[in-house]
Amino acid sequence: MRPFAYLFVATSVLSGCVADTADDTGPAGGKGDGSSCSRAAGEVDRCFGFHPIADLEAVAVAAPVVQTDGKILVFGTAQDRASATPRRPVPFVRRLLANGKPDSTFTADLPIPYAPPYTGSIFQPTTLALRPDGRMIVAGSFGDSYAKQLSVQQLLPSGARDPASRSGSFWPPSSLLGWTSDAVVNKVLLEQDGSYYLVGTTECIAAFTCDTRAMFVAHFDATGTLDASFGTSGYALIKSGRHTRVIDAVRFGDATFVLGVESEPYFLHGHDTSFNRVVVGKVTASGALDASFATAGVFSWSAPGSQLGTIPQAFQVRPDGSITIATQLPANQIVALTSDGKTVTPHEYRADNGVRFARFARDGSLFAEVTSYPIAAFGRFALDGTSDSTFTKAVIEVPDVPTGTVFLGATAVEQSDAWLVNGHLFMGADAMPESQMMLFRLWK
Repeated sequence: MRPFAYLFVATSVLSGCVADTADDTGPAGGKGDGSSCSRAAGEVDRCFGFHPIADLEAVAVAAPVVQTDGKILVFGTAQDRASATPRRPVPFVRRLLANGKPDSTFTADLPIPYAPPYTGSIFQPTTLALRPDGRMIVAGSFGDSYAKQLSVQQLLPSGARDPASRSGSFWPPSSLLGWTSDAVVNKVLLEQDGSYYLVGTTECIAAFTCDTRAMFVAHFDATGTLDASFGTSGYALIKSGRHTRVIDAVRFGDATFVLGVESEPYFLHGHDTSFNRVVVGKVTASGALDASFATAGVFSWSAPGSQLGTIPQAFQVRPDGSITIATQLPANQIVALTSDGKTVTPHEYRADNGVRFARFARDGSLFAEVTSYPIAAFGRFALDGTSDSTFTKAVIEVPDVPTGTVFLGATAVEQSDAWLVNGHLFMGADAMPESQMMLFRLWK
């Protein structure tokens, strides 16, 4: 593997692509016809249409979602440069064709920003799940900088609001949480019968007298009604701590596994910092913590000898029920657990403190952004921590963007033949910076 690969600006037409009869509407130069393109492992698909969303900036990067027909949904919160108040954030869901070009037939009907109960309150999408019939569940939070409540919006395949759904915003039941909550949905897990689980984080903010967060799982039926028989009043709490938040969640069998991080602030070398721990919780079908898993249903781990602990990035539950976790700074490791969460085997997969993002592939390997700002490079690693020499790291060419543009952060979703990466571009780093979201593909 090449040791590093740097982002650089290219304004020339990308080579190796058959010309498309229609010009792209975005500012980038990918033609998106998909033909006559190099397919070397780890290289950029230079015929996929690179499309920064031109009318939005300061975009929060989220993992794209691919429909069964190959169309791509991108979503999040951004600032609308075309509005009268361009610095205010707005929620968005956009759809691209399979070749990366904008889909003009799709318009998302999301809640109107700045609605009551608070001036400045907005819907902030953080996760999106697709039903088999093409309808969407878009979830996150609704509120402002002072308080946020859970929010779930359901859309038709066209992007219009689903009139048959129970879309809206709501507070978690105080009888379960015991405090006023600042809450966000981090993941939606769909079931075959149309019911779904919301997994997220809630924070104690009552009268500013406490500083406690908890990870939760809630269950809803196919109509969007809270299942009061699940857990306590429809919710199950997994872990409470000073600073606990959800990273990811999966369903395995009839159980819900939740990956999170718990941080404990402390003073080190004259600076406020945090000691971080990996947290995995297992919730049963009834909404109880599984007492047979780890310690009372919750596994916690931090890198031995590290002053800062470790931060989880991704996990997977294997067919035998065992769990594999990828962690980042300051100890980049793959942590293998037994199915009961009681045996831990860590493997280091990189030691340069540069992992910013990781996802497990279907074949069990780990796909990761492995270098630090402003470098854009990706690697693949086996479960024993060794790198895959057949997967090269690629230079990311971004056509038609200002000098000084840098690549910062990524997330991705696996396709059959490639990784679809959602990158964050900071445009014109030497001047007043603005940021855009840009999709590109890396061949497997």
